[in-house]
Amino acid sequence: MSQLIPRGVVVYPPEIASRRERVKEVITSVFRRWGFRQVITPLFEYYDDVFQNLDRSLKGGIVKLVERETGRLIVLRPDFTPQIARIAATLMKEHPRPLRLYYYGSVFRWPANGVTKEKELWQVGLELIGLDKPEAGAEMIAISKEVLDALNIEDYRISISNVGFLREVLSPFEEADRKRIAFALARKDRKELKELISAYNLEDRRRELLFSLMDFIGGEEILDEIRRIFVTPEMERHLTDLEEVISVLKNYGLYSNIIIDLSEIRGMAYHTGVFFEVFGRGIGKRLAVGGRYDELMQVYGSPEPAMGFAVDLDAMYRAVEASGRLPEEERVDFLVIDLSEVKRKGLEVAKVLRNKGYAVARDIIERSLDESIEYARKVGIRKVIVITDELKALGKLKLIELENNRDIIVDEERFLHFEKV
Repeated sequence: MSQLIPRGVVVYPPEIASRRERVKEVITSVFRRWGFRQVITPLFEYYDDVFQNLDRSLKGGIVKLVERETGRLIVLRPDFTPQIARIAATLMKEHPRPLRLYYYGSVFRWPANGVTKEKELWQVGLELIGLDKPEAGAEMIAISKEVLDALNIEDYRISISNVGFLREVLSPFEEADRKRIAFALARKDRKELKELISAYNLEDRRRELLFSLMDFIGGEEILDEIRRIFVTPEMERHLTDLEEVISVLKNYGLYSNIIIDLSEIRGMAYHTGVFFEVFGRGIGKRLAVGGRYDELMQVYGSPEPAMGFAVDLDAMYRAVEASGRLPEEERVDFLVIDLSEVKRKGLEVAKVLRNKGYAVARDIIERSLDESIEYARKVGIRKVIVITDELKALGKLKLIELENNRDIIVDEERFLHFEKV
């Protein structure tokens, strides 16, 4: 059979979609408790207005189309942050700072090098705009830890670094080599690193630092190790920024599960300072990623500090699944089966129960009672209400509790007028 849907996208059946939605709701409820408000952005944008500066870093990953009316190039949203940066700098320019905004939706990217993987990624994220103190970075990490706690994910680690520090370390190299050296560092590939830097006349101490970064993964002590080898004033500024964020995290009692790895530079092109990634054991991809992006705001004419992070919803769902603590699937509470000649009573009963907050379906297919009850069992409905002319005459309903196989006759008036607990 030919491929029914394009490669790189996924269909979620109801039982998974329901649990996945519950995971998303847990995440956004944490965001709201921290004072963030939702913003909705368009699925596509003009290329030159929002995403042109991001194109190079995504290596051809932007999905581009031509708008019929204008002939202008538009793109399917590959990232939320540039959109929200523009909104903050224009539509919300006069709003009091800091802005606390969160979002939810899908982004689209062509896979790098033609390798088939996800083309549609679902993200839940937030942005904190207008705050340049270390507390901003600490708040992002604190919120990410609260999300993990709320989802009962215990086996995780948070890797923290500073994009500006590594860019300063790599400043003597040409741009093309800079990227290759960064990837060699991230892969801990000493042989490739040696080949890449051989053409450059580097200071011995900078060369030593480059190789040492591969081993410097751990606690704060590695920052002093770096200082003993080699730092420029600009590098020292980035290390100090990182230390200040760590200090705030310690004061809040939030420094557990955090490691420092200054060899990582996997942020978007717009990240400029403190940067962090959240990993769950055995998931194979990061659960969340975030960092500072002050320079991006300047693109839209509003130079101000900004920081945010995004949760990969599908990766987070897999982490919850691996923890064995998936939220219960959302199920239908009642199936109303009206076997009476005039079906009005079934409509009334369903309406009353829905008004109380229950999920109620009506059985409107002609089949036997046994077939309707079997249908309810198979789709996971909790209870069945049966209405017949004989029961209506007595003011009664038949209630079948499928989870414990109990049938009872109940008084209609009393049953429909209790308050939902």
